[in-house]
Amino acid sequence: MAAIFAASALVDGGTLLSLMMGDGPSGDPETVAASFSPLAVLVAMACYIPVAMLFWFAPILVAWYDVLPAKALFFSLVSCWRNRCAFIYYDVLWIGIALAVSFGLTALMQALGAGQEMALAVLMPASILVTTALYCSFYATNRGCFGVQSPDTPDIPNAPGTPNA
Repeated sequence: MAAIFAASALVDGGTLLSLMMGDGPSGDPETVAASFSPLAVLVAMACYIPVAMLFWFAPILVAWYDVLPAKALFFSLVSCWRNRCAFIYYDVLWIGIALAVSFGLTALMQALGAGQEMALAVLMPASILVTTALYCSFYATNRGCFGVQSPDTPDIPNAPGTPNA
């Protein structure tokens, strides 16, 4: 993580790091917004993608499939890379869901005239539910990438043009 924030510090001079550590600019929201650099966040996200790919399936591979940790990291990285188009779609979909729930509930709370405390009381459980659904979907990504074949389902389906078709 230090290397990721160091890369983002090259873009914004360490402002993102200080915001993450709680030492960022204080005061009115305009001052905080003026010091914020979206480019630094994009650089940090781009640097974090390989780390996320390494650890996406590694715990499952170690716990369920008895793969050594170093091999699990490698297999996780390769699996994520080989399924990158599906993972891009998956990520865009979940970002869309999170934004839709957040913006939808915020608009509803504003339309109802609810105070900030009430809005937070509604948004917190909603974000917990969305995060729970996200974590439950990890199982489907595991089955999609490392699905276990049963004896009655072959590794290669019978397709036209194959010797067993």
